[in-house]
Amino acid sequence: MVLLKAHAKGEALSFPSEDFLLESGKPGRIDVEVIGEAWRQVARAANDPAIGIRAVQDYFQPASWRSVGLAMLCSSSVREALERLERYNGFLTDAGEIRLIEGDGYLEYEMQMSLSPELIGYEVTDFGGAAILKMLRMIYPGPLMPSNVYLTRPEPEDITPYISYFGEGVTFAHSKLGFRFTTEQVDTPSLAPNSELAGIQDRLTDDYMARLKNDSVSLKAKKTIISMLPSGEVTAVEVADKLNMSVRNLQRKLNAEDTSFKDLLEEVRCALVVEYLMDSSHSMNEIAYLLGFSDHSNFARAFRRWFNMSPSEKRQELLAG
Repeated sequence: MVLLKAHAKGEALSFPSEDFLLESGKPGRIDVEVIGEAWRQVARAANDPAIGIRAVQDYFQPASWRSVGLAMLCSSSVREALERLERYNGFLTDAGEIRLIEGDGYLEYEMQMSLSPELIGYEVTDFGGAAILKMLRMIYPGPLMPSNVYLTRPEPEDITPYISYFGEGVTFAHSKLGFRFTTEQVDTPSLAPNSELAGIQDRLTDDYMARLKNDSVSLKAKKTIISMLPSGEVTAVEVADKLNMSVRNLQRKLNAEDTSFKDLLEEVRCALVVEYLMDSSHSMNEIAYLLGFSDHSNFARAFRRWFNMSPSEKRQELLAG
């Protein structure tokens, strides 16, 4: 059950953690067959074929997909959110390839599976589809029902949970997972677009994707900054020492990657503060501490510089979404 909760919160195969944003040392991905079998066993034990949908309703939040989920939350429309899914397919899953298909009056999202749907697990794909739709509904200004929904599982005896969640357009036993929306739906302005914050999250995702190809100094520096932040203000001297290089060498390498220590520190804090604000168990003083600020007033001043509002106002905005 712990494994399934981790998957539902974005810490397993289909929705990997960004290891440069974590201190836990947990692996980023778990094999899809292991996840699929775990879901199958729990579904049988609970006698609940629709457990993937219920897991989304109980556990899934935008931060479950880390920078991709937060960028989707800040997207200007359903279309832009879906384009981010397509762009960052490799970040979210290795179970299939995502593509968007434009037609006469509609936009269709589809994921063609790289393995058989049965091997991946019907509960896993139910979860993925339900999570995507939950994300899109969070940014859409009104009820959002796709005109067509394509699920990979065979039609269950009781389709009520599926119709209730996905709508009357849901069908089963497809080789792909997909949705079809009208052009009007995908191009309707979202509730709370924030291009600046979305851009920050996109850069974090781009950094993660780049790390898959090249473990850059800037990413190593970010990981080091995050591990040190709860201990107080982090300096370039301390980070360089942790990376076994001189400050001058660190600065030179960061300059070669078109960034600086100051930019990295600011970027990491901006990204982490959004995650912390979306967890209502964190007090403002605790968040200031986790971000390495000496006191709440310094944190509040920096936050207003980043977002042009107070931390409390930003928390209300994020939780309302």
